[in-house]
Amino acid sequence: MSIIVVNHSPWPTSALRVLAKWIAEREGLGEARAYTFTFRNTRRMQYRGSGTPFGQTITMHRRFDPVTRAWPFRTKDHRFQWSTEEVYRSRLELLVGIMAHEAHHATAGHPRFFRKNGRLDRATMEFRCNRAGQEAVEALRKDWLTLRAQIRGSMRRDRNRHIAAQERAVVRRADSTPKLLHGQTMLKRWQARLKLAGTKVKRYRRQVVYYEGRAAAKTSNPATQDGAPVSS
Repeated sequence: MSIIVVNHSPWPTSALRVLAKWIAEREGLGEARAYTFTFRNTRRMQYRGSGTPFGQTITMHRRFDPVTRAWPFRTKDHRFQWSTEEVYRSRLELLVGIMAHEAHHATAGHPRFFRKNGRLDRATMEFRCNRAGQEAVEALRKDWLTLRAQIRGSMRRDRNRHIAAQERAVVRRADSTPKLLHGQTMLKRWQARLKLAGTKVKRYRRQVVYYEGRAAAKTSNPATQDGAPVSS
């Protein structure tokens, strides 16, 4: 499975990786081609998603609250009169619902499966994708204890890697040996270049002196041209 997570939002990357992998396994993503989950932040109290067969982009306020400032959040797809009510108990459920909706567009909810006589049956396609989003939310509620443990484990591993990297950086700064070796290597390299440069300078200095002499001789004797006598 080739799943890529690009996070430009305040959501913890460790948690997003776990959720992205879980959604990808549900929808069968990343098997034929790489699929990228991109998360972006917005200052507006809103959310939106877009997707292609190669990835999706979700833009969502990290502290999104419904207009009523109360959960659960009940909403409908207002593009279609027939849309059913969707219920989200938390921001995390809303995020997962959007992820699953866009992921379904890359698999069974792809537009190519909903074309009839050259026209796209958008209503049916969006209904299926909305349904996939709600099914993912329902599965999240059932699997939450397992997913929470995976998220905590992922965050712990990331934290340990970060601490280890900081410790290695401290050790590198305290140990002057690598810098000494680097300095010695660069000194030898530039000394060799200096020697070569000195040789080149001597060569081209002789060349310049020689041709300056020829040019001066030609200027002082107008009866010659390029070193040969001019016939009268």
